[in-house]
Amino acid sequence: MRITTMAAALAVCLCIGSADAAPITLIDYTSGAASPGNGAFFSDPAGVVAPAGVSVNAAGAINQNGNGRALAAADQNDTIDFTDLTDITENKGVEISGWGNYRWTYIGGNNALGFLENGGRLGKANAANDGQVFANSGPYILVSDAYSEGSLGDAGDSYDLSLLTGSDNGSFDLETFLVLDDTTFVSIDDRNISSTGETVSLSGTIGSSYSTMRVVFAVDAPNGSRGLIDDVSLAVTSAIPEPSTVALSMLALAGLGFRRRLA
Repeated sequence: MRITTMAAALAVCLCIGSADAAPITLIDYTSGAASPGNGAFFSDPAGVVAPAGVSVNAAGAINQNGNGRALAAADQNDTIDFTDLTDITENKGVEISGWGNYRWTYIGGNNALGFLENGGRLGKANAANDGQVFANSGPYILVSDAYSEGSLGDAGDSYDLSLLTGSDNGSFDLETFLVLDDTTFVSIDDRNISSTGETVSLSGTIGSSYSTMRVVFAVDAPNGSRGLIDDVSLAVTSAIPEPSTVALSMLALAGLGFRRRLA
């Protein structure tokens, strides 16, 4: 009987200890919600800032309204070094809460870029509190804030990233990066986008330890083509069991030892 009880306790312990950690949402998008999350790209005018010396509300700089639009005329040309985050964020662009949209190379045509109100693009119905990332012509780079969570940061953590993308005028190349500690760019996807609305879902394992994580989207659109990004969500799951799981496992072992002393 004692052997059976010990075996059962050990089985329970192993079962508890092998449970996966819960995913942690870093970027959220919830369709139809009153507050759809920071992956909806709704630009509250009070939260709009201008990097690279562009003045908010200055003539010819950032144009914004209460419907989620914040755009700038940006005609900068730069050869981007995808090992240096500062080389991206020092460029002309528009920043809102959680995101920055920066000009990469201007190759002609309408040079506006930034964040648009939904407007029914990408096959979506127009909705309040919802926006989209855009550049009317030419490449741009979308950079998220850096995220840090105490239970994340180990090699082997897994990610699930999704976004809605497309073009209402032409096609473009889209490369997606995870940026670890603002120094390591990890390319996780590179594809051509030619549809008017396409959901991209990406998942994988992070190969090294890290303290912070960003998402970077590099949109390489030719003259006259407009690349759009919307509805981004990112969840990361720790490779290490949650502390509560480990504690339960230790309690199970302690109970097994106590019962053994009583027998």
